[in-house]
Amino acid sequence: MKKNYSPKAVCFIIFNRPKTTERVFELIRQAKPHQLLVIADGPRRDRPGEAEKCIEVRGIINRVDWDCEVLTNYAEKNLGCRERIFSGLDWVFTLVEEAIILEDDCLPHPSFFPFCWELLQIYRDNEKIMAISGDNFQFEHPHKDDSYYFSRYAHSWGWATWRRAWQHYDNKMTLWPKVREGNWLEDILQDQHASRCWSHIFQNVYDREIDTWDYPWQFCCWAQGGLTILPNVNLVSNIGFTAEATHTQGSNTLGNLPTEAMVFPLKHPHFIIRDHQADEFTEKTMFSGQIQVNHNQGQLTLIQQAIASLNDGNNAEALDRFEKAIAVHPDIPHLNYGKAIALLRLGRPKAAVDTLNQLLTLIPDHKKAQLLLGEIWPGVVGDFLKKASQALNGDRHEEAFHLLNQAKALKQPTIGQDYLRSLYFLRVNQLASALECLYEELRYFRRNTEARELLDKLVEQYPQLVSGEIEDAEFQELFQVVRPYTMLSEARLYSLFSLAKYICLQNIPGNFVECGVAGGGSTGLLASVIKRYTKQRRWLYAFDSFDGMPVPTDADQFNGIPADATGWGTGTCAAPETSVVEICHKLGVLDIVQTVKGYFQNTLPTVRNAIGMISLLHMDGDWYESTKSILDNLYDRIVNEGIIQVDDYGHWPGCRQAIHEFEKERKIKFDFHPIDGTGVWCNCREKFPINPLFPPELVQEFIEDDPVNHGLNSQMSCNERFQLYYVLRNLIPKVSSLSRFVEIGSFAGSSLFLTWRAFKRIANPFHGFAVEPGGQPQLYEVLKNLELDVTHLPMFSHQAAPELQAIFERDSNLPIVIFIDGDHSYEGVRKDVLDYYPLLAPGGLLVFHDYLPPLNDENRDAIFFHHGLEKEPGIRQACQELMENTYGCEVIDIPLLYPTDPTQTQAQLPIIPGVFSTLRVYRKPIHENTEL
Repeated sequence: MKKNYSPKAVCFIIFNRPKTTERVFELIRQAKPHQLLVIADGPRRDRPGEAEKCIEVRGIINRVDWDCEVLTNYAEKNLGCRERIFSGLDWVFTLVEEAIILEDDCLPHPSFFPFCWELLQIYRDNEKIMAISGDNFQFEHPHKDDSYYFSRYAHSWGWATWRRAWQHYDNKMTLWPKVREGNWLEDILQDQHASRCWSHIFQNVYDREIDTWDYPWQFCCWAQGGLTILPNVNLVSNIGFTAEATHTQGSNTLGNLPTEAMVFPLKHPHFIIRDHQADEFTEKTMFSGQIQVNHNQGQLTLIQQAIASLNDGNNAEALDRFEKAIAVHPDIPHLNYGKAIALLRLGRPKAAVDTLNQLLTLIPDHKKAQLLLGEIWPGVVGDFLKKASQALNGDRHEEAFHLLNQAKALKQPTIGQDYLRSLYFLRVNQLASALECLYEELRYFRRNTEARELLDKLVEQYPQLVSGEIEDAEFQELFQVVRPYTMLSEARLYSLFSLAKYICLQNIPGNFVECGVAGGGSTGLLASVIKRYTKQRRWLYAFDSFDGMPVPTDADQFNGIPADATGWGTGTCAAPETSVVEICHKLGVLDIVQTVKGYFQNTLPTVRNAIGMISLLHMDGDWYESTKSILDNLYDRIVNEGIIQVDDYGHWPGCRQAIHEFEKERKIKFDFHPIDGTGVWCNCREKFPINPLFPPELVQEFIEDDPVNHGLNSQMSCNERFQLYYVLRNLIPKVSSLSRFVEIGSFAGSSLFLTWRAFKRIANPFHGFAVEPGGQPQLYEVLKNLELDVTHLPMFSHQAAPELQAIFERDSNLPIVIFIDGDHSYEGVRKDVLDYYPLLAPGGLLVFHDYLPPLNDENRDAIFFHHGLEKEPGIRQACQELMENTYGCEVIDIPLLYPTDPTQTQAQLPIIPGVFSTLRVYRKPIHENTEL
C-alpha cells in the first residue's frame, strides 16, 4: 500500500526567483510538513529590482494553508550563498534534530518526502550516514535492486540530514591544509587525476575563490568518513539553470532531469557498503572525467578538443569532434572509446555498442571498452543482445529474432533491448509491433535518443498508427495523453472509456479492476473517467506482474504458432510500475489508483476480498492460465449490471478456451459484444438472483423507493437497504394515531429518505426525527423535501434524547421504530441504547447498522478498513449486553434480497468474509419484566 508520511520539518532556502520558488513551494504544500523553516538571503545592492523580487518570493511563504509552524530567518542584507546557507542551516539545527532541505530551484517528486522521512528515522543514530539525498545521476544505468545505495558523494539538490551530522560542518575548512599536505584525497579516491581535480576544487573554496557552501559539506563528509544515501531513481530536478541563478546559469546536462516515483515499501540494502561502481560512474561523468587532457599544450589538437568537449559535458560537440578525429587518424582506434562514451551520454546505446565492437575487433583486450560494453549490456541478457545486434547488422533476421526472444524471456530490462526488437519488426514490415517495442523501450529508458528518434520518425511517416479516428473530443484529449503508455487499440480504449462513463453516470456501485495494465495507459484513462463522472467513491485496482508476460501454456498460440515464437511471448508487454504512477500523476488521478504487483495466481486469491465489489473488470491477461485465474477469483465479486471487457478474446485461443470452460463450469453464457477484431465486452445483468421469498410487488416498490435510484449516495448495501425497507413495510406495529420514527446518525440522508418513502406507503399521518449534528451536504438537500414530515435535530444523540422525551410525553405517543447508526464505539452505542430504549413503544423495533461479528484473523483488516478504527467497533458488544441480556429483546432475522451478494455497506470497501448484511433488528417486548 502507499506510504503517507508527513515530514516533521522542512527547511526551504529562498532568494530572488519567484517562479521556481512557487513551483517548489507547491510540492512542499502537498507534503504538509509540521514545521517549515525558511532561510532567505537579502538583495544585492548592485542588482536593480532584486529587492522587489526578494519581497515577492517571501510573500509566497505567507500562503501556507495547512496546519504548520512557520519559522523564518530572513537576512536584511546580502550575505552571499556560502555564508547565508551556512548560517541558516546552523539556525535550523538549533531548533530541530533533523530536517529535509530544499533550495528554491530543487523541484522534488512527491515521493521524495516520505523517502527522506523514513530514512531519517531508520538511520537517525548511525554516525556513518551523514545525509540522505534525492539525487540520482546514474542516468540510464540499470536501477539497483534496492531502493537506494550508499555513496561518498553528498549530492545536495534536495537532501536531508541530522543535527548530529551538521555539527561537523566547518565553513572555514580549517583541516584542508593538513589534508592537502598528507595526500589524503588520493587515499580516498584511489585515482591521481581525480585527486588533483578535487584538490583544485577544495583549494579554490578554501581561498574563497568559489562562493559556495556545498563543497565544504562534501569535505566535511569525507573528513568524517561518512556516506550519503542516494535513491535508485532521481527524485529531484534542478529547474534553476537560468540567468537568475547564482551557480547554475545557462544549460547543463544535469539540469531539468526527469524525476520518477519511489516505490514503497522501501527495499533496504542488507549491508552499509559504498557502491564503488556507481561512485566511479559519478566521478567519471560529473567531476574529474575518465579521459585526461594535457592543459599545458598551447594549441589543442582535434583529438584534444574532442576530449575537452567530452570532459566538459558537451557531448554532441564531442561526438562530432571524435568522428572527425577518427576520419583524420584511422590509425588510432582508441578514439572509438571516447566516441562510444559520447554516444552513450547522448542516449544512443546501440550506436555506442557498435562503436565498442569495432574497437574490440581491432583491440580485443581493450579493458575499458570491455567494461563499458559490459555496463551497457550486462550478463546473459547482454550476450544475447550482442549476438542479436550482430545478426541484425548482418541481415540474419530470424537468428536475431530468436536471440531477442530468449533475451526478453529473462525479464531483465536492459537499455536497447526493445529498440533492437523494433528494428527486427521494421525489417519484416510489422510497423505496429515496432511501434509498441519503442514505447516499451522508452517506458524503462526514456533517455534513449535512438528509440525516441525512431518513434518520432515512424509517427511522422505513418500517422495512421497513432492518429485518432473516433470523433469524441473528450476521449481524444485523453487518448493523446495515454497512447504512449498502452498497447490497446483506439477502439478498445474508447470502449473502456464509454463503459466506464456509463457505469459512473448510472451510479452502478463498485470499484474498477484491471488485470494486465502494462504501461498504465488504460489505467490512467479509466481513473480519469472516475474523477470526472463518478457519483460515489470508487477506486481502481491495477494488477500486473510489471515484469512482462508469464510463460505461456500449449493452449496459447496464434495461427498455430506457439506464443513464445510470435515475438510477444514470455517477458514481453513489460513496463515498470513507475510507468503507471507516472501517467496517473500526469492525469491527476494517482490518489484513486492502487497498483498490485505479481502474477494473478499469486495476488488475486490474497486480495480478492480487500478490493471490494467490482463494477468494471478489464481483463487483459492474454494467456489461458491468466484468464482462468481472473475469472476464478473475481467473477463472484462483480455486481449486478457490472461489466467485463476482454481484450484478447479474438486473438489468443487460450484466452477464449478459459472463458468457455468457465461458462460451462458455472452454467452461464456471456453475451459478448464485439469491439474490434479481438476485444469484446458484456454486461453481467441479474448476476445475483432475487430471493423468491419476497412478493414481486414489494420488490418493485422497493426499487421505486430506493434512494440510489433517486440519485442519492448511500452508506448501506442494496441488501441492507431492502432489509430496512422490509422491516418498515412489514414488521413495525400498526397504530391508529400518529406514527413516529427516530433516526440517529442520518449522515448522508439516504436511509432517512428510504424510511420516509416507506412510511408514506404505510402510515398516515406520521412524523420522523433525524438526529444528526453534522452530516453531508446531501442530507440537507434531502431534508428540504421532507421538512413537513421530518424534524431535524442538529445535535448529538445524548443531547436530543431529553428533548424527544419531552415531546413524546406531551401526547404519550412513542416512536414505533428507532434506527441507530451513530457513534460506533461501545460507549457510544451503549449510551444510545440506554437513552432511547425507554423512548421506544412496546412492540416497537430498534434497528442497528454496522453490527459485525467478532474479530478474527480473516476479517480483522477489512473491519478496521471499513471503520477507520484501531479497535473493534462496539455495536455487537453493546447490543448483546443490553438488548439481549438485559432487556430480553427478540432478535428478528430478516432475509436478504440477493442471498449470494457479498456486498456489505458500500461496494467499494473490502468484503468482510461471511458477512452479507450488517443490519441487526430487535423487537421490544410488549410486556416488559419490571424487575429488570
